[in-house]
Amino acid sequence: MSEPDPYTFDTARPEDWQNPPAPYLNPRYQHELVSLAGTNIYGEPNLLIEWGGSARETPAGTGQSELRYWLTTTPPKVMRAVLARGVYRPVHTTTDIGVPRWFVSKWIPAQIAGREWPRGRYVYFIRVQDAECKYSPFNDFWMEKTREHWHYTQNMSDAEYARQIKAVTASPDVDEGRATATHG
Repeated sequence: MSEPDPYTFDTARPEDWQNPPAPYLNPRYQHELVSLAGTNIYGEPNLLIEWGGSARETPAGTGQSELRYWLTTTPPKVMRAVLARGVYRPVHTTTDIGVPRWFVSKWIPAQIAGREWPRGRYVYFIRVQDAECKYSPFNDFWMEKTREHWHYTQNMSDAEYARQIKAVTASPDVDEGRATATHG
């Protein structure tokens, strides 16, 4: 019997869900992306390879870090009981689960990102997965696909790209504007 795929969740056992650690990523791919797309006004890469299970961002004014590529939240678990006013009350915890895939994210400036992102933000550019929507490593094939998509989007106006971002983040499959649609 083969071992279970660590990047697929058993929907019948949500108590077992957790964010698997990011698989190995050859650092040369990030260097190639910087060579391809350069850096933003803060010296950060315009294209960034991120693991969906751990990529985080903090909207301005919230002080709360959240997963950029959120998938679901685990059911509440009772961690302990706290005595309050003579009654023990359960303390629950949940865990946000990110999409266990590699993503290439693109930095967009604040003018497009909106007021809750005064330094701009990274948004979905490409999701790395096979034709059956299963895990795929980031490799030379995906580097080439990223190069092709980057060149394609560079021919768009800022207004057209902003419309594309708005369309993706307004998708009913996206929770609270977090884009997780598959690159087509």
